[in-house]
Amino acid sequence: MGRCDERPRELHGRTFEPLSDIFDNAALAIHLVGSDGIILRANRYELQLLGYGWHEYVGHHISEFHVSKEKIESILQRLASGDTLNNWEAQLRCKDGSIRDVLISSNVLWENGRFAHTRCFTTDVTDLRQSQERQKLLVGEMTHRVKNTLTTVQAIASQTLQSASEEDRAAFIARLHALAEAHDLLMTARWDRAALADVIGRALAPFEDAHGRRLATSGPDAFVDAQQSLLLTLAFHELATNAVKYGALSNGSGHVRVSWDFAPDDACAVDLHWEESGGPAVTPPVHTGFGSRLLEKVFGNDTGSARLEFAPAGLRCSLEVRLSEAAHRKPRQD
Repeated sequence: MGRCDERPRELHGRTFEPLSDIFDNAALAIHLVGSDGIILRANRYELQLLGYGWHEYVGHHISEFHVSKEKIESILQRLASGDTLNNWEAQLRCKDGSIRDVLISSNVLWENGRFAHTRCFTTDVTDLRQSQERQKLLVGEMTHRVKNTLTTVQAIASQTLQSASEEDRAAFIARLHALAEAHDLLMTARWDRAALADVIGRALAPFEDAHGRRLATSGPDAFVDAQQSLLLTLAFHELATNAVKYGALSNGSGHVRVSWDFAPDDACAVDLHWEESGGPAVTPPVHTGFGSRLLEKVFGNDTGSARLEFAPAGLRCSLEVRLSEAAHRKPRQD
């Protein structure tokens, strides 16, 4: 693109004075359009914004660069009738094919009652629009998750506080703490997913001080979505609490191993395994506890499956978790 004073000074029979320094160097996109819709003049900012050279833009009809021809025709008609436009929303097509969201303010210069040309000021709001859309999605997602969390809290309270003993109240607080840890993890990472290793690590963290050397975890890099993160946190919290009370972590010699891998026949699913060994002999419970009901309710649907095995050598729990679109394998680093 040449210097301003190298550009044509005459177009369609109209002669212009040399472009002023203010017009050409304004930090705002400015162009002039004739009554026939032909672009008569444009400043450097507008050309750079859209990626066109002088001859690729000036001398062409303005509708060539608008996504909606109906929008620009309406703008030209209103201007021709004497209206003034303030911050009209429109979309402009750049040379590389991308679309810019803009606000257009314009009026007409009339000379002896004749439409001389428009004076159009274009403000690029693409980044603002994208930010607003992300914020809208985030607020909607947060609202949805808060509602889900409150529903989960209600279920926990109904189950835990039926007898309202001291032990039950302590269990209730511990479960809420596990949920809070899961939310913290999502906020420190990204709201739509969390690393599976981090989810399990946070859930087991309260038990590591006393039993850390007897808790082992292993598995490939994988991610679960936000809802799965919360549910898995609760599930592993319940399994660990049960192990401390009755299972492998209730004595000084038992061990717990947590492992996971992608399903061999389905890359969109993860198989998780909780295996206890070295603890007291296991017998099937007479009554179904909160943890069992939680696993059956949460993972006994199209989002996954759960299986508890009360083997004499130690409790085993197998979970299959279906990965949503928001969760995927960590991209391989070449």
